[in-house]
Amino acid sequence: MRTGNKWVLILMLCASTVGHAQQVTTIGQNILLPLGIAVDGAQTVYVTNRQSNNITKIAPNGSVSVFSSAYSGLRGVAVDASGNVLVADYSHVDKYPPSGANPGPFSGQGSANDIGYVDGAANIARFNRLSSLALQPASGVIYVGDYDNNRVRKIMPNGTASTYPNSAAIFQKPYGVAVDINGNVFVSEYDNHLIRKITPAGSISVFAGSGSAGASNGTGALASFNHPAGLAADASGNLWVADMGNHLIRKITAAGVVSTYAGSGSAGQADGVGATASFNAPAAIAVGAAAGTTYTLYVADYQSGRVRKITPAPRLRPMPAMAAAVSVTLPNNAMALSPQCGQWGISRIKYFDVVADLACNGSMDVRNGTSVGLELSYNCVTNGAPCVTSHLLTITRPDGVQQSFTVANATLWSYTISQIGTYQLSVQASCNGIACPGPCSYSIVSK
Repeated sequence: MRTGNKWVLILMLCASTVGHAQQVTTIGQNILLPLGIAVDGAQTVYVTNRQSNNITKIAPNGSVSVFSSAYSGLRGVAVDASGNVLVADYSHVDKYPPSGANPGPFSGQGSANDIGYVDGAANIARFNRLSSLALQPASGVIYVGDYDNNRVRKIMPNGTASTYPNSAAIFQKPYGVAVDINGNVFVSEYDNHLIRKITPAGSISVFAGSGSAGASNGTGALASFNHPAGLAADASGNLWVADMGNHLIRKITAAGVVSTYAGSGSAGQADGVGATASFNAPAAIAVGAAAGTTYTLYVADYQSGRVRKITPAPRLRPMPAMAAAVSVTLPNNAMALSPQCGQWGISRIKYFDVVADLACNGSMDVRNGTSVGLELSYNCVTNGAPCVTSHLLTITRPDGVQQSFTVANATLWSYTISQIGTYQLSVQASCNGIACPGPCSYSIVSK
């Protein structure tokens, strides 16, 4: 922007659109192997604790208590509109009133001898290692991943169980289950690295994933996962994935476009923004409160023993520091440059769904294979004379090869990070062919 005789240069690194980063915080820890998670309308979080075999309750004020215990194989959990808590315990589903007292059997039997595969009334139904539980609020119908039976089961409000969408439908280790507002059921196949979709009409298709382990973003089969686990659907049509093997939280739009929402891709338990945060085998995810089309997410971070909360983080735009005065001698027919002609503003990188601001001559981390875009705008004082602004970008790749590009002012330029290591990027602005002082450089570390 122009202020008197001062130039401001803004360097923007972005993928396509500008958005908010995601703030990851820990709201509960020392929860031994959290495997399932749900949140009610008051934003009270319920977590199944696999090692201690209890249900942990985290109140909105952060207080932690034991909701119920004495289980043997806790996994999925859900909360209905009345505040009843439904929990999957290996071979059966129980239902708790909001008080947590006197749970009642909902479907299946609690004895280890009752493991099996039987459709029928609540006292007849048999399951084998239930992995997850999804509730359709409007109907009260529950969908469960029957992991060792390689089936998805549908449980009616009276506890009657059937195989969904039919007895011939087989899924390879169905782990996560979610149902959207249109009645579509989504299933994560843990060993096949896929997300499948079942329409209300019973049609089954691959919604996202290549079928091979990976961490690529893209649409449908062009994307890849690594042992996808828990799933959750929001009211805007997005599907959220706890990508357990990749230590990432992934987002899938209604059109099947997969992106990485939070996490570094390496196992850890660091809180932070976007890719600066880390997860350790996230097993389950739940959608909480909405602010417009943005949602608070809750994650059962299995190996870290923590419950994580993901909220939009405001993007800070710090005021750039004034550059030092520079004296420039120009030909008579050249534009007149101000004594303070060079000033670099905010740099911004966006990769996946992560946006980060960075000062000039800083560094940033991206995952190998990330495609970034570069948009520059250098505004200058010309005393009324026209100024054609261009930018010379010089990239030194990790293998030492240099590439140079000339980019017109405010033109989007794309570049794919294709090697592991450190990229050095130098940007030199010119107006009417006259190089402006003070080039800016960046280090881009590809992992």
